[in-house]
Amino acid sequence: MKIITTNLFIIFIMCFACTLQFEPFNYFQNNKAYSYGYSHSLRIFDFDDPLFPLVLGDVYHFPDNFYDFYYNGDTSYSISGHQGYEETKLEVLDFTELTQPRITTVYKSLDMIQDVELCGDYAYVAGGYSGLYILNVSNPENPVVENTVDTASIANEIFISGNYAYVVAYSGFKIFDISNPIEPILISYFHDYDKTYKIIVVDSLAYVIRQYGHPTHDYYVAIFNIQDPAIPTLVNTIEHPNWVSDIKVVNNIAYVSYYRNGIGIYDVSNADSINLLGYYFRRHNGRSIDVRFPYIYKASTYVGIEIIDVSDPANPFSAHKIDIIN
Repeated sequence: MKIITTNLFIIFIMCFACTLQFEPFNYFQNNKAYSYGYSHSLRIFDFDDPLFPLVLGDVYHFPDNFYDFYYNGDTSYSISGHQGYEETKLEVLDFTELTQPRITTVYKSLDMIQDVELCGDYAYVAGGYSGLYILNVSNPENPVVENTVDTASIANEIFISGNYAYVVAYSGFKIFDISNPIEPILISYFHDYDKTYKIIVVDSLAYVIRQYGHPTHDYYVAIFNIQDPAIPTLVNTIEHPNWVSDIKVVNNIAYVSYYRNGIGIYDVSNADSINLLGYYFRRHNGRSIDVRFPYIYKASTYVGIEIIDVSDPANPFSAHKIDIIN
């Protein structure tokens, strides 16, 4: 589920498709956290106290499951869904009253929505086989499709940084110049035989979650220099045999979430020479993490939100757990 939030709205993209994986997640906007845990609801927390948050409200959406969540700027998009359907919906959630949010369906599509990013008045939607959709969302309750871009491969994830959109295209990623927001120009395309799942950009580096092909199928994080977007250059990799589910980079520290095996903490101040600072081991399924130093908030199956103290990266420890499963 990805979300665009203003003071009044959160725009939801509801996605019904059997390929979605419904795992707990959490995402922060300022001191608010939005968390999902299998109860067909999105729970809203106030994290003024970083260890003991207050529950502000719940958004129930039976029979649909919230799927993923992302905040960008002053607005947010969300994707959610229900297994067995192949329909997507764009919905506006009025958050004027956090304890009583109101959902209104405003847009429907038969295509699979994988991911969404916001840039100004435009939402860039990774639409799987349908490529890249560009929606004008200046009026959140009446989004308008301005353009579609053929990505020539499955568009699974998108990340926007400055005037560039980075689109994950299964076996690699494409970089588009979006100086003209409704007429993206393809700048470069990196691809090989490894699968690509997620990309984030921090300064002049792109961190890309990938998976080797046969015979190992191991996951890893590939780090690219994108100072010249026309020539993305592989600088280094963070290798790990387990499923890499998420990554955040804060102050030259990379926090890498491993789906079933905790979190690795790496010094990436020099991308040419990466150092492991510490490792937090926990055998719980967990997909998303957020970092509010000195804490990491990890959404974990059977745990809810686990709060991990990383003030000493060499000795991270569990500081608190919040049950949101039920």
